[in-house]
Amino acid sequence: MEKLTHLNNDILASVIGEKLAKLTSGKISYDEALQEVNAIENLYEQMYGDRAGWSDALKKSINGIRSNIIEFYSKNGLGIGFSK
Repeated sequence: MEKLTHLNNDILASVIGEKLAKLTSGKISYDEALQEVNAIENLYEQMYGDRAGWSDALKKSINGIRSNIIEFYSKNGLGIGFSK
């Protein structure tokens, strides 16, 4: 069972990596980017359980991703409701 959990986490980590690549491409709208961040957060929950039990580092990770997306799109004039 431990091997299956490890494999499942590897797959989820791979999906998270793909979503991060999509986010850093700069080729999606702000709204799509926030949806991707929410999807990453949901994947984290599948891997690590309810957010209340997450380590501070994991919470900072997802909050940092969200902050970076907001900052990137704001600096490039692509804030809420705007598309590239």
